[in-house]
Amino acid sequence: MDTRPRVGPAVDYPRMRAGLLTLRERLADVRETAESDDGLITVTVGARNELLGLELDPRVFRTPDSAALAADILGTTRRAAEQVRGRLHELTRSLLADQEGGRR
Repeated sequence: MDTRPRVGPAVDYPRMRAGLLTLRERLADVRETAESDDGLITVTVGARNELLGLELDPRVFRTPDSAALAADILGTTRRAAEQVRGRLHELTRSLLADQEGGRR
């Protein structure tokens, strides 16, 4: 007899665990790349917000404004991180939809 408390519909814990393990596996493949508005900076960010790649076109060094360069790199990195968050949201929604479908 299952003695776990029930607050709402029954939760299929083994199915939820399997879904979470699948999500964790998929996270390893999540990476997004963003490019600066001028196309001179390319940044790739992973699911754990780690910087996986930074490419600078040599033309960025024609202007010796390091503060502007840093701001452009940061802005491009944030754009890539936003794309990663969107992808994670999609994966999580997919997992939850699968869980909901299994309860019916």
